Amino acid sequence: MSIIVPDEATLAEWIATAYDVCRDELGREPDPAYLASMVHVAATPPPEGGSKEAMIRVTRLSPEWHAKHDRPQLPDVPSRADVCGVHTHFQGIWYDTREFGRFPGGFLALLADDDRAAAIAQHKAVGDTHVTMDLTGAYREPAAIYPERLKNGHDWSNDLPGIKARVREAVVAGLFVDFALGGDGRSVNDNPAFGQYNDPVGDTYGHEWLMANLERILTAFRGDAGSEAPDGEDLTRYMLFRPGYDGVFFGWGDPPGQPDRQPARVLAFGARFRSILPDGYVSIEHGIGTIPVGDGGREYGAGMQAYDAIMSEFPNWPDRSDAVWQIAARLLGAAYRRPSDQPAGDDPRPPFYLAPGTPRGPYFACAFEFAKFPESRGRLQPDEVQRARDYYVALGYTYTG
Repeated sequence: MSIIVPDEATLAEWIATAYDVCRDELGREPDPAYLASMVHVAATPPPEGGSKEAMIRVTRLSPEWHAKHDRPQLPDVPSRADVCGVHTHFQGIWYDTREFGRFPGGFLALLADDDRAAAIAQHKAVGDTHVTMDLTGAYREPAAIYPERLKNGHDWSNDLPGIKARVREAVVAGLFVDFALGGDGRSVNDNPAFGQYNDPVGDTYGHEWLMANLERILTAFRGDAGSEAPDGEDLTRYMLFRPGYDGVFFGWGDPPGQPDRQPARVLAFGARFRSILPDGYVSIEHGIGTIPVGDGGREYGAGMQAYDAIMSEFPNWPDRSDAVWQIAARLLGAAYRRPSDQPAGDDPRPPFYLAPGTPRGPYFACAFEFAKFPESRGRLQPDEVQRARDYYVALGYTYTG
């Protein structure tokens, strides 16, 4: 095959083009070997060579290009039990970071890239299957010991590709994501604008905002064409969505003196989620001593069947009371084991609320939050949180936060 013999000006143009291609495609300055290979491509007549496009094509065949650009593939699609059965350290793990040093685990999506990778590795090392991330949130509590940058949080609701990329990092590392949607409380109006929070401490939006924006959020994580993250990649199969934290139930209620439509709001959110993601996974966290939605368990054979997992907040460790025992007994059923510190005559025949299951399979009960508040103030260390976790496992919980 004949080759093109360049004059001095043409050779200089080829070399300049090779510099551009190397910077764009490999992110570095070209070395002599790369320049020589690209000059050879430029000297080869079309269609094999002779153009910038040919240089790009050949560069993209290189192992170096693939190492830089090939994204790890998503794991095999998990089962419902894998995603809904939460094993995590929502409390009880402290991150060791380059940027901030050591602090109680949290704000995973906001960490610097290297610190985030290290934190994900920490979760895997302790046997977690899940990590928690937030669509929007802050924690400007004066007594909390988190670094200031993290306490000020971040709102990803206008950057869904950004938070989707961080969820993907956890997924390809082999973890599922418990994902809180910022819906705690009631919104300041029917559809707040970006940054129009209902809570200046927590940067959440509330129920009305979440109902108005839910489809926009979920379709982005599903990768739908026309969504805000139209990459065709469905991460919802690896995510357990949660409308918010304990500010959902109780938190979606009405002012005193008005009819309380909180139960209807909880059921409406579940129905709305299920209409968008019929096979998706959704949980609800309830506050201390309050099982949604207050209908004596009948709702778990009806409207609550839109939900997959019930995430319980319990009293701050080491407190124990009926807000632990009576709640756990109703959510665990026959798996509940009465502890020695529960009075002998207390709650002798508790009903099992979750017995009906859902059309997609059983409910999942998780002892999710039981020591986060004192831990976030530096009052509990991981070994003390582990004693709390052991207590809830002894009650019969398979899944804990």
